Amino acid sequence: MIQLTDAAAAEIRSLMQERDEELGLRLYVEGKSCCGPRYGLMLSGRMSGDLTVESSGIRLFISPKIRETDMSIDYISRGQIRGFVIRMERETCRCR
Repeated sequence: MIQLTDAAAAEIRSLMQERDEELGLRLYVEGKSCCGPRYGLMLSGRMSGDLTVESSGIRLFISPKIRETDMSIDYISRGQIRGFVIRMERETCRCR
């Protein structure tokens, strides 16, 4: 199950203010790395084949290419570093 932290949900709500009500956060496969799929996030409408779920009151559109859904999405803001972080429950990496 994909979970949004309170910080991620608050940031997404802030980004979605005054935008189309049909938008949500889309999670998709952006490429590959030695640790498996590299995921991307974007504000978007639902695309064909997407699974739609809700977490913390935010609509999530999950690409059909995503097989692993035990993850959390967080938002960090420390000094000049700001951004979303995806944490996998069962992270395995062959490049370490």
